[in-house]
Amino acid sequence: MKYFKYLSVLIILALLIPLSVPQPVQANTAILTVTGEGWNGGYTSYYGGSADYTNMQAVDGNYVYAVPTDYVLQARERAWTFSPVGTSIINSVTIYYYASRSGLADLAAAPFVRIGGVNYYGSSSSLLIGYVYYNYTWATNPSTGVAWTYNEINSAYFGLNMQCKITTGNESVHCDYIYLSVNYSLVLPTVSTSDASTPTYSGSSHNCTLNGSIDEDYGSSCTERGFAWSLTSNTTSPSHATPPATYTSNWTETGTLGEGAFSHNIGGLTAGTTYYYRAYAKNVAGYSWGDEKSFTTLTNPSMTTQAATLVSSTSARLNAVVVSDGHQPCDVRFGYGEVSQSANCTAGLTCGGDVYTTYTAWVNDTYTTGQYPYVDITGLDIGTAYYFCVQVKNDVSCKCGGELNFTTTTGVGLVTGFNGIAKPTSISLAWTKATGATDTLIRRKTGGYPTSITDGTLVYQGTGTSYEDTGLTSGTTYYYSAWGYSGAYYSASSTTLMVTTLASSAEEEGVTSVTTPDTWFQAPDYTNMSNWPFYEIANFAFDSFSLPRSTGWYIMALIFATACGIIFYSAFENSNLFLSCGVVAVVMIFESMLKLVPLWNILPFAIVAITGIFVGERRG
Repeated sequence: MKYFKYLSVLIILALLIPLSVPQPVQANTAILTVTGEGWNGGYTSYYGGSADYTNMQAVDGNYVYAVPTDYVLQARERAWTFSPVGTSIINSVTIYYYASRSGLADLAAAPFVRIGGVNYYGSSSSLLIGYVYYNYTWATNPSTGVAWTYNEINSAYFGLNMQCKITTGNESVHCDYIYLSVNYSLVLPTVSTSDASTPTYSGSSHNCTLNGSIDEDYGSSCTERGFAWSLTSNTTSPSHATPPATYTSNWTETGTLGEGAFSHNIGGLTAGTTYYYRAYAKNVAGYSWGDEKSFTTLTNPSMTTQAATLVSSTSARLNAVVVSDGHQPCDVRFGYGEVSQSANCTAGLTCGGDVYTTYTAWVNDTYTTGQYPYVDITGLDIGTAYYFCVQVKNDVSCKCGGELNFTTTTGVGLVTGFNGIAKPTSISLAWTKATGATDTLIRRKTGGYPTSITDGTLVYQGTGTSYEDTGLTSGTTYYYSAWGYSGAYYSASSTTLMVTTLASSAEEEGVTSVTTPDTWFQAPDYTNMSNWPFYEIANFAFDSFSLPRSTGWYIMALIFATACGIIFYSAFENSNLFLSCGVVAVVMIFESMLKLVPLWNILPFAIVAITGIFVGERRG
C-alpha cells in the first residue's frame, strides 16, 4: 500500500498525456516519384556481365558493387520532396519497384534506404519472370526506431540492390521504375471553450458573450471558427466532419484564421434559462471542438426582509436574505421611517420611488443567493416605532422584500428579583428596581398577566422596592406584571409573577394577624446609597471582579454589621456578648431601612449569637 500513491500519480499522468497529443484524422497517402534522371519509366538491367546504366542516377559515383561470386547492381534515388499541408503524423514509408528476371530462379532484389552513409535493407524478394510490383514498408525510421519526419524522408536515399550470378551469361535482372508511398495523417486544430462573459440585460433583450480560442493550428491556418449552442446538453464530443445537428444554433466566421482567442455575442435569449455551448474551428483536417460549457441568463432578483436585531434606544440592525440573485451579483439597500409604507413595499413588488424618509446607500454588485445583507442604523428616536424594507436590484429589475417594523427601547431595563409571599387576603411583594429606572409600576389581574401599563388593576407605582397588596380573596391566583420607568419611558417589557393567596385567614379563626413589615422580604437596592461617600468607588471595585453590585453591597452590609458587634465587644471592658449581638441587630435594622439587606437576615445572626452565648456559658 505504501506505493499506492505513486501508482495513482502514474495513472493520472497516463490519462493526461493523451490530452496534449495532436488529434489525427483519416490517413492520407503521398506518392513520391523521381522528377529527374532515374528509375521513372526507364530501364536498368544487368546482363551477361555488363550493365546498362542509361536510366540510372549515380549518387556517389558507384553503380556496381562486386562480390566474389555475384555482380550486385545498386542504384539510389533522391529526387523527391515530401511537404504535406500543415502538421502531419507520418505513419509509414513504402518503396515500390517494378522488376523482373530471366535465367536463374534465385535472382533477387532487396530495397534499401541510405541514411547518414549507412544502408538499411528491407526484405529481399526473389524476382519472377515478367514484370511484377514488389514493395517493402518501413513503419519507422530504421536509424532511430521512431516515426519518420519530413526532413528525414527528404534527405534519405532510397534504392534497390539487384543480384545476378555469373553462370551462362544469359541471366539478367530488370527494373523499370521505383517510387515511394508516404502514408500520413493530418492534424486537427486544438480548440478550447472558455467561460462565457457575465450575461447582461439591455433594454428588453437578454444577451451573453461566448468565448473560445484556437490554441494550436499545427501549421495549417483554420478556415472556420465559431460556436454552437442549444438548450440541451450534448456531452458527447461532436464529429470532425460537420457541425453537430444536436445543437440548434450556431455562428461561424470564415477566412484565414490563425491561433488566438475569439468571441461572439448572442442576443434574444430567454430570461432565467440555461444554455449549453461549444467553441469549434476547422482546418484542412476537419472540425475540432472544445469542451461543453454553460451559462444561465439573468432573471428578476428576490429578497426577504428579516426582523431587526440589536435594537437599542437610538440604534438598530436591519436584516435581509437574498432568496435569488437572478444569476448576477446584486445591489442592496434599506429604507426606513416612522410611517408605514406597506402599500409601496410588498414582497416581490417592483421598487417605486423613495417612499421612506431615509435610505441607506446602495451596496453595488456584491450580494448573491443565500447571503444575508444587513446595515446598522443610528440616530433613532427613543421608544419610537420604525418601519423598514429591503430593496434588491440587478440589471433586470429592482424588487422589494416586504415591510417589517421595530420599536426602539426606552433605556430602562427590566425589573429583577420580583417575588411575593402569599397570605389569606394579601400578598407581600418585593423586587429590585430596573437599571436606569426611578420608579416601578405593578399591575395585576386574574386569569392572565397584564399585557400593558393600562391593563388590569394598578397595584403599585413609586420609588420603593416592596409593597403589601391587600384586600385580596383567599384561595385565588393573582398574576402580576412589573415595569420599570423613568420620566415618560417604560421598560420594553414587563417582569411577571404568579402568586396564590392562602385558603383561610387568621382573622376568620379569631386570631389576630400580625402584619409583616414592608422591609421583611425586600430585595437589596444598592441605588439608595448613591449619595453616600465612596459609592462609585465601591461599584467600580465590584465591576472589576465581575461581582453583581447588589450582591457586593449586601456582603458589605453583613460585614459592617458583624464588625460593629466585634468592635463593641472589644472596646468595653467586661462587655456582654448578648449586648454585642444587640448592636449587630440594630445595625442590620438600619441597613434594612437603607434597603441593603432584608430584615429577616437578623434571624440567622440571632440564632448564631444565642448558640454562642449558650456554649460559652456552659464552658464557663
